[in-house]
Amino acid sequence: MPFKEDHWKLRLAAGDEQALKAILEHYHTRLLQIATQVLHSRELAEEVVMDTLLGLWEKRHRAEAIDRLSAYLYTAAKNKSLNRLRTVRADRHVALDDINPDLVLTVSPEELMVSAEAVERIQDAINRLPPRCKQIFIMVKEDKLKYREVADVLQVSLKTVENQLGIALKKIHDALTNDR
Repeated sequence: MPFKEDHWKLRLAAGDEQALKAILEHYHTRLLQIATQVLHSRELAEEVVMDTLLGLWEKRHRAEAIDRLSAYLYTAAKNKSLNRLRTVRADRHVALDDINPDLVLTVSPEELMVSAEAVERIQDAINRLPPRCKQIFIMVKEDKLKYREVADVLQVSLKTVENQLGIALKKIHDALTNDR
């Protein structure tokens, strides 16, 4: 049965908790992907998704006025993720006086070699990608361009960028798991 946003918005506006549960079940994975892309932390992303849905619940009396629930939730999750990222980055600053010199870890040559091997395997997997996949992967992951910017530069649709990046990530993952 297709998900009918208008139906769930009406039920949510009426204070129906089951509507919130249905919205959570329908959008959770996609919201989590958005938050994880920004935060690079599944734990923080989970918190952002729950904050996003809690915010929707708190504003439920205005739910009918939301034009597109999916766009509203995606935007809210992205914005909350960016705010959380700023908070996390601000909390990272540590005074030099607070560092205990006895806790400084050293990296052994073996660990450096393992890291170098992993980087080499990843680079090899990237080099084996089809040309378009490789180009999009590098533009997004290494050059840090936004999907829309890549789409504009390559004159392709945003969906093409998303699909090609998904293919690239799957092929890299498969290459790394099969090399073990």
